[in-house]
Amino acid sequence: MQALDNYDAMLDEQTTTLATIGPSILLALERFVETWQSLRSPPVLDDFLPNQPFQKWLTLVELIKVDLEYRYQIFNFPKGLDDYVNEYAELELRPLPSDLIYEEFYFRQQSGLSVDPVSYLQKYPDQAKTLRPMLDLLPDDHSTYLISRGHFLNNPNFQSGYIINDFELIMELGQGSFARVFKAKQQSLNRIVAVKISQDIGYEPQTLAQMDHPFIIRVFDQRTASTDGLRLLYMEYAPGGTLQDIVEKVANMAPNTPDKQTLQRCLADTLNDRHESVPAFSTRIRPWSDVVCSMGIKLAMALDYAHHRGVLHLDIKPANILLTADGSPKLADFNTSLHTEFISTTPNEYLGGSMAYMSPEQLTACHPEFDQTAKSLDGRSDIYSLGISLWQLLFGERPYPNQNTENGLLQAMSDMIETRNQELAISAIQRDKAPGLVDILKRCITPKPEDRIPSGSALAKQLSICHEPRAYQLVHPEPGSMIDRLRRVTLPILVLFALIPNILAGIFNYYYNSTAIIAALPIATQDTFWNIQLVINLVAFPLGLGWFLYLARPILRSIKQYHGTNHIHDPPQQRNRCLQLGHYGALINICLWSLAGITYPLALHFSSGTLSTPDYPHFFGSLLLCGLLASVFPFFLITAFCTRAVYPKFLLAVSNIDQERSLITVAQKRTYAYCCLAALVPLLTILALVLIDAETRIALLILSAASLIGIGVIIILFRVIQSDFNTLQNTLDSFESIATPKI
Repeated sequence: MQALDNYDAMLDEQTTTLATIGPSILLALERFVETWQSLRSPPVLDDFLPNQPFQKWLTLVELIKVDLEYRYQIFNFPKGLDDYVNEYAELELRPLPSDLIYEEFYFRQQSGLSVDPVSYLQKYPDQAKTLRPMLDLLPDDHSTYLISRGHFLNNPNFQSGYIINDFELIMELGQGSFARVFKAKQQSLNRIVAVKISQDIGYEPQTLAQMDHPFIIRVFDQRTASTDGLRLLYMEYAPGGTLQDIVEKVANMAPNTPDKQTLQRCLADTLNDRHESVPAFSTRIRPWSDVVCSMGIKLAMALDYAHHRGVLHLDIKPANILLTADGSPKLADFNTSLHTEFISTTPNEYLGGSMAYMSPEQLTACHPEFDQTAKSLDGRSDIYSLGISLWQLLFGERPYPNQNTENGLLQAMSDMIETRNQELAISAIQRDKAPGLVDILKRCITPKPEDRIPSGSALAKQLSICHEPRAYQLVHPEPGSMIDRLRRVTLPILVLFALIPNILAGIFNYYYNSTAIIAALPIATQDTFWNIQLVINLVAFPLGLGWFLYLARPILRSIKQYHGTNHIHDPPQQRNRCLQLGHYGALINICLWSLAGITYPLALHFSSGTLSTPDYPHFFGSLLLCGLLASVFPFFLITAFCTRAVYPKFLLAVSNIDQERSLITVAQKRTYAYCCLAALVPLLTILALVLIDAETRIALLILSAASLIGIGVIIILFRVIQSDFNTLQNTLDSFESIATPKI
């Protein structure tokens, strides 16, 4: 009994050694860990317990510690400390050791669940004295294991200078439940690598071997140490630490204070700790939201690459994102990933990850009371986890609070599923901090997969336009903004822009022809002219408008179909039609006005026969001049509207960047041509003033003044259009950098 009384103190003072608990207990623990790792499912603890009561109690305590960690790493098998107490009578005979209570507290906290130290002290008052200091000090690598994660993880030889196979270990970089990672020198090639030492199980090497992407850790090869059954997976070395280091730094900073220098300072600290050279960082100050966008773009590209190869990561979190010396992220740790090629008849064994970053459907697949399995998951689950990680990087905390575990782990998982199935409420302060970025991240972590940003490439495009505020305003206008209101009434605006210049030109043309030509003809001919122009206008205006709306139909249909959503499929016809709709409208006007210039004199000739020879070109010239005015103004009005309010709606669906860039270039050049055409109208009017008699000069002066004023309006519209085209071209350039990533 004296040994039992001193047990907690021995553990707390770190004086107990493996030899203290006896070879038989040590062997049982090693067998248990090896069985856990090989099966990736819970072994039966009774199979590893000795018969002697005291040894059985000691062994059970240590087995539960190991079992707790593995269960919290693989969430298909959740279990709480109370469940063990109810299952094993030995635990009810004596007070629970403080170190065992701490292990449950620690692993729940690490998995993102809400844990309250005070509640643990209240629940276990007999252990409060020794438990209190343990709960107050929670270093990330703290553990009370007497043996943990397999005997190889506690191998005392794994330290600086030790040589295993072809690798000389330099320093330890990290340790998880299934592996230890070291910075090492590969002697045969004289290069620095990262070596991951684990048991030779699982498919992580086969998964990573397919990956050749600048933002995924590159795996060189694997070797096995046959005598120990170890796998040595050696890969690219990223000296900048993990994104978790940056997240913790941001969490301790005052709001709105992080910027690019925050990242650089964290990188410099890590590089110095690892005795690496610190690069010359840029002194340019960038807002923190830009840093988060850059990280998100690269990680989204990496996910898109993996998803196109059938690989789901399923454990995206800051701790699994490594950083290079210059701060570029590298997606790592595909240990819990799922590949369609390797799915067995029990796909749940591949599920793992951290609950705090899991999507609702992944949590459901991990929950034993639900029928959903890993086969139901797709890339949108990784998009959700990446959205949570980027949110935490932006604000220093996750969007959802840690889950309370007072009612057990299963209930906590159920509560998490319920919480994540509700729409996230964003505060005004959060949106004001990074309006575009916050809205994008919200679309990543929306509850239903079908409502999320659908792929890594789509997310990268969305994030890339955050670097160009003007582009973001075009693609995602604020609700109630001018662009948003205009987009909602696209049809009426197009009709007005097409009709108003034609109506004004028609009124002027009727007045001019009545004064300059028809007034000199007999009364009967004047009545005939009135009837002819009425018939022509009643035919030409509906015909032209109908023709124009037919050409605009794909745009109108798409806007109606996709209004309020962001899942635009690839609509090349809509985008091309947006860029050319103003041109099509101008061509329709030119055709109809020119046709009217021929129809008017011919109709008067056949109805009355009173026109003189000069009247024919006079009629045609006047209608052609008005037709030019009625074509140029709709072109600029419609093109400006489509470029600003309509075309950006479809921009994220661009797949062929070169083709899209050439279409915009052609549209830009076309605006120059129409500017020249607009300048031609007042020149022709001035020429007419010289050639036409004085009786019609007042009308021509009015036309000339109106066209000169119109030139000023057209120049303004021209500049607006060119500015929007330049913004769109810059956005396409950013899309191209996504398609061809560079570090």
